[in-house]
Amino acid sequence: MNLKDVSIGKRLMLAFGMMVALQVVVFATDWWASRTTVAAVERANTLKDLALAAERWANNSRQQVERSLAIVEFAETAGVVDYFQRQIKATRARVDELEKQVKDGLQALGDAEASAQLQRVMDMRQRQIGVRDEMMAAARVGDFERARQLRQSRYEPAANEYMAAQERLKEMLLTQAQQALEYENALS
Repeated sequence: MNLKDVSIGKRLMLAFGMMVALQVVVFATDWWASRTTVAAVERANTLKDLALAAERWANNSRQQVERSLAIVEFAETAGVVDYFQRQIKATRARVDELEKQVKDGLQALGDAEASAQLQRVMDMRQRQIGVRDEMMAAARVGDFERARQLRQSRYEPAANEYMAAQERLKEMLLTQAQQALEYENALS
């Protein structure tokens, strides 16, 4: 069958049908691209929020470390241990909240790499807390020399390792957020 043999009405209907089909393809492509773009932007925003939470967590942890070091340094001064212990307890609640926020956010994203880094941070936190509690116990009973020895030999290295791991987690989240935005830009 030759196109010349088809009536004008049928040729117009065929052309109209092809235009409608082309519009459907264009609409579907735009719809898919917009959904993909929205998903990439939402992921980037979530990762940025988690990075901010990780940074706040690190800042609060740093305060706890500094307070613990102050306790050991000035433990012989009356009231110092109790004062800083109260401060540490108040900050710990905030640290727990931020840790949970980051953990829940990473679980929702299903990010295995960042979740593994978070687990390392949480393990280091527990080690640091264990050494801190041992150091504080020595200071509380007046064994200031033992407390200072624990600070230098075990607490400071554990605290530094913990804070460095928190920084790596934050940087990882920021890098992933940037990559999500770059992916979105490539789609645009």
